Amino acid sequence: RSQRSLCGCTCSRSVCRMISRIYASLMRHVSDCKGAMTTKTGIPIEYHAWESRGEEDKLPAKTLIGIDGFNFVENGGLWVVRMSIVLSSYQDINLMREFELLDILHKWFGEGAKVPLRDMDTGEENNELVVGEFEITPMMQSMLRNYRVVSLELLRTSGD
Repeated sequence: RSQRSLCGCTCSRSVCRMISRIYASLMRHVSDCKGAMTTKTGIPIEYHAWESRGEEDKLPAKTLIGIDGFNFVENGGLWVVRMSIVLSSYQDINLMREFELLDILHKWFGEGAKVPLRDMDTGEENNELVVGEFEITPMMQSMLRNYRVVSLELLRTSGD
């Protein structure tokens, strides 16, 4: 017999929290990538929630990385997630630090890379998204910061 979940429907709890599960899994993967970047390069990097916005002059004086532009499409059993990862280097005049970080980001999120989907309660990996498209867009900049947007498309057939 079906029981009502927190949302009031009779679906399983993991299905009810599908979007938040995908977003949290992506945040975790970006954060893990950030850790690998810092370990490999020694560059201090902080996660930043770009969709929360804010004033540039109040950003920390360090390199920032985070998700922006999250988009989810469910179509006939196929999940398509489109999102951007924004990498903002601080006072990186010749951009060499930025490109070193982009190499690592590509290793973690390049075409064919797998991004684990995690259980919201246990954190265990129980499925995955596959990167179908990886695009580095032209740089934007201000007086202090460079902004590089990496656009991604991730795919998975729904089944859980």
